Amino acid sequence: MALAAATKVASTPGLAFLAAGTDGTDGPTDAAGGLVEFDSTLIAKAAGFDARKSLVNNDSYHYLNACSGLIKTGPMHTNVCDVRVVVVDRATK
Repeated sequence: MALAAATKVASTPGLAFLAAGTDGTDGPTDAAGGLVEFDSTLIAKAAGFDARKSLVNNDSYHYLNACSGLIKTGPMHTNVCDVRVVVVDRATK
């Protein structure tokens, strides 16, 4: 979900999006989720990643890792729910 939001977040200064699982894992990986910010796509692109290609290839892990957006908490053993957070900095124009 964070990777899918990456291109929209990149076109909106002051916007950040977090998608994570409260159990500390997301599928078969060691990641709990991901965070994308305004400059995430620029950082990932500099590392050789394209958001749309990564999304088509179902590879959010490596994309988010490249832009320091991979959230790793370790197993929390509490599966309350998944968390989605959108932060908007109103001072940014």
